[in-house]
Amino acid sequence: MGLADEAPYRDEAREILRTQERERAALVEVILTGAGVKGTLWEVASALRLPLDGAFLVVAAETEPGHDPLPRAESALAVLDVRSVWRLDAEVSLGVLSLPDRSRNGAVLSVLSRHATQRIGLSPVFAELHQAGWALQLARLALGSQAGSTGVAQFRDSPIDILVAAAPDAAVATARAVLGALLALPADELDMLLGTFEAWVRASGSATAAGAALFCHPNTVRYRLRRIEAASGRTLSHPGDIAELVTAVRAWRELPHS
Repeated sequence: MGLADEAPYRDEAREILRTQERERAALVEVILTGAGVKGTLWEVASALRLPLDGAFLVVAAETEPGHDPLPRAESALAVLDVRSVWRLDAEVSLGVLSLPDRSRNGAVLSVLSRHATQRIGLSPVFAELHQAGWALQLARLALGSQAGSTGVAQFRDSPIDILVAAAPDAAVATARAVLGALLALPADELDMLLGTFEAWVRASGSATAAGAALFCHPNTVRYRLRRIEAASGRTLSHPGDIAELVTAVRAWRELPHS
């Protein structure tokens, strides 16, 4: 068979591949949004070779028109025994990942970081495939929180973060009210103060332990915390005020804002 005779077969093979890719993208859309579903979730999951229960992640990766932001991620994830299905749009590439177990989350983050060419937002690990639509919202929020930066950001899996994500506009408005004059500071200074506060919270309110984690003197930590108190009008000896600041800082860190 000559090259001229082979051409129709190559064209037919390419057309079949394009059709399969379109069908696959439509099935991924069903998993993520439920839009246009004509069968049960089980049927769609079976077609994509995904389980209904287990450990899942949703990925939202920023794209440039005509370019896949994660060109080799699918094969690299497969090495970890992580199955992934993808849908590429003009502005974002969306993926649903099925992990062997939750412990594989860190390895997935490493793979995505190595192969990413744009910003990536990642949902927390979730247990049931029907939660993919909710997880997509969190992945998009993680993506939006990276404005002006690159790399992989995962939405934190904690009750405060999930509550903040449930009403993002209200959460950001509340954060503005609580943080007050702090938001008028230069970005690097604000980041330093909020980072100090978060370190102090992780250290159970110990300036000494927070200073060790931040490689600074405990008195430096105390000075920064006093600045936060003065600017926010909150007192760090009052549990209620601490709770308000923790929630406001999480909202400001996790959610996109102008």
